Amino acid sequence: MSDSFSFDLNAPYVRWWLAMTSPQISYGRHSYDYERLGMTRDQGIEASELWRQELVEIWGIEHRFEWLEMIFRLAEARVHGQTWRSEFGRRACLTSSEWQQRVSEVAGVVAQAEMRFLDTTYRQVGVVGFQAWDYCRATFLVRAGYELEVLSQSELAYLLNFIGQRVQAHFHSWEHYIKSFILGRTYWQYSVQDDPEKSISGLLNDGLYQAVSEFFYNLKQDKEALIFAIDWQTPLPSLMMPDSLDRDLETMLEM
Repeated sequence: MSDSFSFDLNAPYVRWWLAMTSPQISYGRHSYDYERLGMTRDQGIEASELWRQELVEIWGIEHRFEWLEMIFRLAEARVHGQTWRSEFGRRACLTSSEWQQRVSEVAGVVAQAEMRFLDTTYRQVGVVGFQAWDYCRATFLVRAGYELEVLSQSELAYLLNFIGQRVQAHFHSWEHYIKSFILGRTYWQYSVQDDPEKSISGLLNDGLYQAVSEFFYNLKQDKEALIFAIDWQTPLPSLMMPDSLDRDLETMLEM
């Protein structure tokens, strides 16, 4: 595939690619556009440089190799998507009563509350846990990287398709994907707080009820959001990795 990959924004699979980013974009609707490949509404050299610096500060990714490393870690759900991965697998093997027994054996109020949040997450999305929180942010960084000229258009297409194939393999509907995203985001918000004893009640209350229900309501009310208008079963193409991306990944492996 050459770097002259041509996007047809009306192609069903392209719209499916863009829909994957909808949950993340929905939190910054004043700044981002669902249907622009590069998302940002603020264009121009100065705006691009400000956005680049913001992403450097948030993600710690300045150079192309750092972008690629982070994108692939997210695309493989190895950032926050791996949180409690073994425990989600364990929960799948236990009955509800057996799990409650396990929770009762955990020391500490915070640890027990986290286990209850894990249980509810499992009941909502199964063993995928928080993986959509990583997949969605991966698509966000891919599109941002394209806008900031870190990635070419053919690399953009390949990476969105690569992530999309993983998303279709792990989830069975947009609702499933969105629930995993918002539960993952809720846990992340809790995890960065300084005092878990004070914030654990917010994780249980907002994470289980308010955050999920409000997020779905707001996203469905957003007429520009793509995600609910796109067929989940949309077939995705088979794309070859661009030579430029292949070369850089080989170099990164040798470093």
